[in-house]
Amino acid sequence: SLLSTLIASALEVGYYQGLCAGLFGGWQAPAAALTGASAAWILLMPYWRNMHFYLIHRPLHPWRANPLVARLPIPDLGETLFRHVHWIHHECPNPSALCGMQMHPIEAAVFFSSLLLPAALGAHPAVVLATKLDAMLYAILGHDGYADPGADSYFHFLHHNYVNVNFGEQLMPLDW
Repeated sequence: SLLSTLIASALEVGYYQGLCAGLFGGWQAPAAALTGASAAWILLMPYWRNMHFYLIHRPLHPWRANPLVARLPIPDLGETLFRHVHWIHHECPNPSALCGMQMHPIEAAVFFSSLLLPAALGAHPAVVLATKLDAMLYAILGHDGYADPGADSYFHFLHHNYVNVNFGEQLMPLDW
C-alpha cells in the first residue's frame, strides 16, 4: 500500500541519515571547508544523481524489451526485479508527488545510496545532506504530473505510462 511504502522510504532515509551522522560524528568543519571541492560537488550533484538513477533504475525493468538484449542467452533478471520490487512504484500510471516516494524497501535503499559516494570520498557533511535532499525532491517533483505548475516531467510521465521507455531523465538522456 502507499502508506507502508512511504513509511519504508522514510525509514531508509533515516537509516542513511544515521549512517552519515555516524561517519561524521563529532566532526567540526571550518567555514572554509564549504568552498572549493564542496562547491564542485554541489554543482555536479545533479549529473551524479541522474547517472546513479539511470544505473539503478534501468535494471529494475525487463531487459528483453530492448531488442539488443532480447536474443542474448541470459535470464531476464530485470523482469524478476520488476515483478517483485519495482512494480510497487509503477502502481501509479498517472504519477503524483506521493508516487515518487512509493517504493519497495529494497528499491528505496538502492535509490538513496546515491549519497554514499560523496560520503565515502570525504565530502563535507553539507554536501551529503544536499545529495539526500536532492534525491528526495527529485522523487517528488519528478512525479508531480506532466504539466505546470510542477516540474513538468513529461519525460518521466511517459515512462510510467509505457514502462519500458525513458529510464533516465532529460538532464542526461541515457536511453538509446
